[in-house]
Amino acid sequence: MVRLSKRTQYFIVFLIFVVSVGIGLKKSNLMKQTKISLDTSKATKIFKEEKNMKKVQLGRLKV
Repeated sequence: MVRLSKRTQYFIVFLIFVVSVGIGLKKSNLMKQTKISLDTSKATKIFKEEKNMKKVQLGRLKV
């Protein structure tokens, strides 16, 4: 059996912890940066074609 000092043991434990967190983040795709794009043209077109007397647009009251 190999005897290691406490400092070396703590370093190995820390290294295993960091590697396991890194592998977990990689497998969960949290490290991957994705750009989310939304196409709101259809919703804007439907909103403009509505014939309501009052419309709320981005927090403003439009009559």
